[in-house]
Amino acid sequence: MFCVYSFGIATSLCGAPRNDSKGNYINLNTMYEYLLGSLILLIFWAILYFRRNDLKKQMLWTSIIVMFFAFTGPLYVPEWWKPPTLFDLANKTGLDIESFIFTFAIGGIVPTIYYHLFRFKNEKSDTKKRARFDALIFSIILFVILLLFSDMHASHSSALAMFLGGIMIIINRKDLIGKVVFSSVLFATLYFVGFKIFIITFPSFLESFYSLSNLSGILIWGVPFEELSFSFSVCFLYSGMYEYVKGYKIKKL
Repeated sequence: MFCVYSFGIATSLCGAPRNDSKGNYINLNTMYEYLLGSLILLIFWAILYFRRNDLKKQMLWTSIIVMFFAFTGPLYVPEWWKPPTLFDLANKTGLDIESFIFTFAIGGIVPTIYYHLFRFKNEKSDTKKRARFDALIFSIILFVILLLFSDMHASHSSALAMFLGGIMIIINRKDLIGKVVFSSVLFATLYFVGFKIFIITFPSFLESFYSLSNLSGILIWGVPFEELSFSFSVCFLYSGMYEYVKGYKIKKL
């Protein structure tokens, strides 16, 4: 999944080979990359968190919401990939510690990086507005419908549902178009670079841990299309979610 964004800056740990719970060979050179990458992202999250006091509430709010996405792990393991995780939890249960760390960190970084780069802030609207969760609810319901009544892979269903949820946000809040589009393109680009560095460093990673036969088979310079579409769509939905739900406006500092 989109965890590989941070893999490119993680260092490898060496050790003796072992087998996972299903008897598959695991090379410890890559066994801890998911954990290391997730922790590095969490450190980056902490740097941003303590850099701007006015964004702390937003970071925590979106981090907690996006972290719940980690509970969908069983839909992607092993159909999408078979990640090497602590205690082999992903292969045993479909859930793993690394995914919760990663989604929490991504949830805070994605919606606030725009404010850090361009010195913007958000503030309450002059008129009191009710919280709007319709885009989030819509994307969840659409995701479930696609899973139950279509032949689409879970990765494609989730990407489409999040993208259309993001479309709903920018239709209703045209002032968020710039933030949503820029953040999504930036995140997808950084994700691509991180993924590319990682597979250059560990050229057998895709073949070892991805179920490529279950995906579209489209590789963009060696990176699976599903990884890029997923990274773009998750940012497309959540980069403007806080302002949309709370009715906040974007202002210059």
